[in-house]
Order: sequence, then structure tokens, then C-alpha cells
Amino acid sequence: MIIDDLKQHEPIVYQILQNALQSGKIGHSFLFSGPKNPLKLPTACFLARAITKDERDFCPEHDWDLDRIQRGEHADVILIDGSEQSIRKEMIEAVMERFAKTPIESVNKVYIINNINNASLKVLNMILKFMEEPSGNDTYGILISDQTASLPETIISRCIDLPFHQITHDLIERSYLETGFEPHDAYLLSRIFNDFVAIDLNDKNFLTARDMKDKTLEYLHDPRRLAIYFYTDIYSIKEGTEIKDDKGYHNTFEFKKAFRYYLSIMIAYLGDALNYSGDDAAYKEELATIGNHHPADLLAVYLAINDKVSYNYNYRLLCDELCYGISKVV
Repeated sequence: MIIDDLKQHEPIVYQILQNALQSGKIGHSFLFSGPKNPLKLPTACFLARAITKDERDFCPEHDWDLDRIQRGEHADVILIDGSEQSIRKEMIEAVMERFAKTPIESVNKVYIINNINNASLKVLNMILKFMEEPSGNDTYGILISDQTASLPETIISRCIDLPFHQITHDLIERSYLETGFEPHDAYLLSRIFNDFVAIDLNDKNFLTARDMKDKTLEYLHDPRRLAIYFYTDIYSIKEGTEIKDDKGYHNTFEFKKAFRYYLSIMIAYLGDALNYSGDDAAYKEELATIGNHHPADLLAVYLAINDKVSYNYNYRLLCDELCYGISKVV
């Protein structure tokens, strides 16, 4: 439960937001700052849900309007995710255009900009101008940043700054174990740090990423076979699949999410291959299978690919680059 997690891990943030909702005195601009924390974006969605309806408390976990906000389908909430791609001026112009009108289905309008740091200075100035001259008192903004030092002070000063803290992997792993995950899956999920709160037992993106990890280990000695696996099993059209583009490839947002999970898992896995101090004998045995495949060099390859996923790269080309990098190592 997101709100329960917020109470437990970020009690000050929770209390400030709860007091604001109950008093009805909501600031028009919030900044969720501090290090990477998987509670930031879900909390922003809960807050947006309360603001749009002018409610005095957070909604239940399973709420139709909340689901629509998280999917980007709510008429009065715009979610711009800078973790997926660079924030462009066209995105901010779309916010300005839509929010120049009265709310369609709610009392208020809310825009959420996740990873606002992934915007140029020109775009940041556009955001600042909109914050200074919003379209009426029914417009609210929630900005999310992991690196506020690089943000203009003029933006920070116009926000209620709510700093989040780093949540440890151990706490995340324990949360997954309580949810019902197997220990090994809980361990892997705790390494997918930014998204753990959104993953359930049947999350298809995580299951795909886990299969990709298993196949990578199986074909690590033969990068050409690994490349074939990516193209035949990951990109090819499968009966009943919903994750495909107009050419039949798994190149949509859903596959991108699975690919990021896969990179996170492999980075954690290769890091453990170099230095694992746990007592899981089965996991140690599994790690030993890649001991002769230069895990340090492989880790460098995966880190280099991971650095590019926040930008608007073609994911098929990233898979090509990954397989080529692996072939140079093994």
C-alpha cells in the first residue's frame, strides 16, 4: 500500500500533505526532492487525485480515477515523465494549452513532471513562466527531481519542497517478501529500485525481464544466439500479445519498461558476481556460472547501455549494441 509505505518511510512528507489536505490549504506548486525514491511518483498521483476532487484525504489504493491518472488518461491531470525521454517544449506547450481551459471533469487541474532535471534550460524557463502565470487558481503542479542542485533556484523557491529519503534495498526486499514473492524474486525486485511499488506478482514486464536474464545466462557463451533470442522471442509477434508496434515489434513503452527491469537485474546480478556476501547457497551457485565470463567487463557494458535508456534511444539498437558489447567481452 503506497500510503502505508509513505507513513512508514516518509512520515514527515505524509504528515505535511495530510495536514494540507485536511485544512484545505494546498500549495499550488510542490517539489518532491531528495535521492531516488520509488514513493515519489505514486505519492504525486495520490496527491493529484485528492487535489482534482478537492478532497480532504487520500483515496483508497484501488480507485478508478487514480488508475486513470497513473495511466495518463485523466482529462484534468497531465503526467510528463522525464525518466522516459527528454522533456521537450512541445510537452509544456500542451500543458499550457489544455490548462488554459476550465477543468473538464474535476474541480482543479494538476500537472506532474517526473524527473524534471531531464529538461533543457529553455524548457525549464517555460515551466517557470507557467508557474508564475498559471491559468487561474485551479491549476496545481507537482515537480519531481532527484538532483535539485541542477534546478534553477527560481523554480525551487516557488515550490513547497518536500525532501524524500533513500529507501534501503533491505526494506524493499522485505516488503516484497510480505507481499508473497519468492525470496529470489524479492531480492531481484529490490534492485529494480525506481519501480518496486508498481510491481505485483503477475507483472508481465518483470516476468519478461526475468526470462531475459535467464536466457542471457544460458546464451552468454554465444552472443550471436543471444541476439537471435532478442529478435525471435522478444520482438517477434506472438499470438495474443498486446505489446507490439505497427511493424509487429515489441518496441512500445511496455517493452521499454521490461528492458529497463532487465538491465537493472543484470547490473545487480553482475555486481553480486563480483562481490556477494549473502548466505543463499543456491544463488552463490548460480553466480558461479558466470565467474569465467569476465563479470567486471560485462558490468561495464550493461552500465553503459543503462546510461542511455533515459534518453530517446531506439531500444532495438540498444539491444544490438548490448549484444555487440557482450561479444567483445566473452
